[in-house]
Amino acid sequence: MTTATVQHDVTAGSAEKHHDSVQRWLLACGMAGAALYPLADIFATTRYPGFSYRDQAVSELFAIGAPTSKLVVPLFSISSTLLLLFAIGIWRSANGRRSVQWLAVMMALNTLDALVLWNYFPMHMRGSQPTFTDMMHGILAIDPFLLAAVVLGAVAFRGSFRVYTVATILFTSVLAMMGFSYVTAVFAGRPTPWMGAIERASQYATNLWYAMLAGVLVRERRSAQSLSNPWRLPMRIDLNRFALACGVFSAVLYASMLVFIPLSWSEYSSASQTVSELSAIDAPTRTLWVPLGIVWALLYGAFGWAVWKSRESSRVLRVTGASILVGAAAAIFWPPMHLRQVLAAGGGTLSDKLHIVWTAANAVFTLLAMGFAAAAIGGRFRVYSIATMVILLAAGAVTSMDARQLQANLPTPWMGVWERVNILAWLLWVAVLSEVLLWRGAHGTRA
Repeated sequence: MTTATVQHDVTAGSAEKHHDSVQRWLLACGMAGAALYPLADIFATTRYPGFSYRDQAVSELFAIGAPTSKLVVPLFSISSTLLLLFAIGIWRSANGRRSVQWLAVMMALNTLDALVLWNYFPMHMRGSQPTFTDMMHGILAIDPFLLAAVVLGAVAFRGSFRVYTVATILFTSVLAMMGFSYVTAVFAGRPTPWMGAIERASQYATNLWYAMLAGVLVRERRSAQSLSNPWRLPMRIDLNRFALACGVFSAVLYASMLVFIPLSWSEYSSASQTVSELSAIDAPTRTLWVPLGIVWALLYGAFGWAVWKSRESSRVLRVTGASILVGAAAAIFWPPMHLRQVLAAGGGTLSDKLHIVWTAANAVFTLLAMGFAAAAIGGRFRVYSIATMVILLAAGAVTSMDARQLQANLPTPWMGVWERVNILAWLLWVAVLSEVLLWRGAHGTRA
């Protein structure tokens, strides 16, 4: 080996070490930037006399005239700069994977969007007349680049991180839509109970995803060092397993809708009012429930398709998949009911009658799905399914006893509770079926 060759190898090794060192620091910026944002937010709320962490938005901490604006803007800008460096680290980790490269681009655009928002377009204080600055603040706050980045994360990676990413998308999307429903109240100077908590839960979950992504890339890089062709690992998407996991995602989304959407309607009582009233004609929560309901129906339908097509499915279990698909399709075109006071005044229409028909048909298809799944899978799942069916029938019967009082706009104490027992039992069953089929697929067991 010549001296020139030795020097070349030393130089190459030094350059590789430098590259690895830079890459580690860039990925670490993702964790640092993700941690700085919530810490800065929490600290700033303690420096703002009278500020409500639960009820007021993060944007109010750096609003025009806010006492914490000079503190928050630099800290948030540092956080975004760190995340911009992280985006560079993601790009350098891609090594030809286009989905990861696009993820890096969306992350970079997301951070630039945030920097422009905080430094050039802060909102005005509550009760102020909106101006061009406030309009731009709202447009930049929508930030489609963030959603695109997280969706690309679900496409680019597989395994538990993909499941976690999809759960993050559903969780943050629900909370973000709820947060935007408060905009009018903010500029009108009206109370916004739980607005701050809802917005922060969404934003903190996103920042946690950044940190988790950084951890995944660091772990991937370490694992790659022991492989001969590390950055060409297959990133194949198993669509069927992903669709099976949509059973869990659909259950989590619907349960989240039951918990959070009623918060946007101060007069609504989850204990005494039905879920259908949240999407009733002229209900203040209808504009929020309907689009999320469509997202849920698509997830639920994807799960039904997976049950039908899964290699673990028998002829009997395919009936379960078909029943779920029919239920999902019906949910998209579900006729809405009218509000109680409208029904009591004789304002009911054909839509109300069809609403009842749809409800009864949905119950039939749900019970069909459970019965055939119990027969196909057997064992403890059969016992669990039968017990769930008993709960559904009992809770449904008790709920229907208050139907006349609802139409007459009379008190219906506990009607909402019994209906939610019915719904939550069903959602839990869907999630359990999803997990059972995923487990069977992983272990090669046929239903």
